[in-house]
Amino acid sequence: MLFDVPPRHHASPGTSEFFFWAVVLGFAAIFLAQFVLLYRHRRRYLHASRSLEEAPLEFGAEAVAGIVELEPGQRFGARVEIYQEGKNLTTSKGGKNHSWKEKSRQSFSEPFWIRHSSGARIYVERANNIFLVDSLSRTIHDLPLGRYRIAELVRGEFVVAEGNLQKQRGSGQGDYRGLGEEMWVLKTPDSGILHVSAESLCERHRRKFSRMMKALSFATVPFAIFAALMLSTYLAQSVYPRVTSGNVRGLTHWTTTHKGRTTQHYGMEFDYVDLSGREIFDDVEISRFDQVRLQRGDDVAVLLSPMGDCAGMTPSLHMAKLILSVIAVLMALAALFVARKKEWWEGALNEGGGGHIGPPSPHVPPGTILSRGD
Repeated sequence: MLFDVPPRHHASPGTSEFFFWAVVLGFAAIFLAQFVLLYRHRRRYLHASRSLEEAPLEFGAEAVAGIVELEPGQRFGARVEIYQEGKNLTTSKGGKNHSWKEKSRQSFSEPFWIRHSSGARIYVERANNIFLVDSLSRTIHDLPLGRYRIAELVRGEFVVAEGNLQKQRGSGQGDYRGLGEEMWVLKTPDSGILHVSAESLCERHRRKFSRMMKALSFATVPFAIFAALMLSTYLAQSVYPRVTSGNVRGLTHWTTTHKGRTTQHYGMEFDYVDLSGREIFDDVEISRFDQVRLQRGDDVAVLLSPMGDCAGMTPSLHMAKLILSVIAVLMALAALFVARKKEWWEGALNEGGGGHIGPPSPHVPPGTILSRGD
């Protein structure tokens, strides 16, 4: 009689098969998502690299690019104020850190000019709703646990503005200059939102492509290789199953104690002939039930494969390898989400750091607009 004695600490065949395919399909989905995103960012990068700055001005164009010019005394063309509230945190071991959570944001717009590469000047109208993409160049920490993070479109910056380009005669009053002069005017589009970016679309998609490529190269591929190593024996046993007979040479019993708790262990010593014809002596921990029904000299099933052998008739995954494979998938998925992190203009700005928040710096430059959120 040939006994089927699966090793202890191995998952059941059904559980092993489920998690094997979960890991394989999980990595397949992650690779697919990353290649799709890489292709998308690459395509958008190449499209944006066709220099918008050099494109001729055309009536009805959706975007113009050039250098920001402001009126004398004007401090900015667009501005975003993000008000954050801070919190000091202390860990159970005495470590200190802090967090800043966004509570409100407000945007401000002023008329400004864009100097096109052709030499023409485009007048950008004041927008009721403006979406600014720029660096957070200033921080005003005016309360013990409150501060502003500020982005401003200032003189001399390269900008891409998306709106509705038209020609219009200046009235010589209000925002318009040049009485009777025909001038280019960029109006707010039908969406009601004027998009203004001090960062070229080319650079934005290059950065996203670079982040995704790093996630693929330094996270997904290494974790996939690690998971493949964990699953290789199970895969080989599933693809090339061959069961042979092993002979029980001895039954063992031992105990271990951890934190005052004693655990009983049962083992089986057996020998068999592997695929290369060598006689192998091995031992494996088994359940108490299996040891009770076995005797010296009994025949037990041994599953052979080119990647490794295992007691039992059906392939099964060691619990440690199963858990490590699942962790590898989760780490690769986390790297994908980190690579897709949002910029401050795409979502709430929540930040943190080590140490507690320092004292405020109440000095605010003259003319600064500050609108604290409720």
